[in-house]
Amino acid sequence: MPTSNYAQVMPANNYDPRWFIWTIVFLVVTGISLVSYIVLSDNGTNDVPDFTPARSINHKTTSQK
Repeated sequence: MPTSNYAQVMPANNYDPRWFIWTIVFLVVTGISLVSYIVLSDNGTNDVPDFTPARSINHKTTSQK
């Protein structure tokens, strides 16, 4: 039976977790940067404007007929 080359791809004793640590660092720094940009660039003019009607609407009740 021929031997497989899968065992030679990455031996378990040479596992290096640095890629996982750098991924976490990248995600944390990206998240902090995005939140900081949103907070610092908000000038408050993007809020929903106050709506005041031009005239008030008077509903007639049944006793005003």
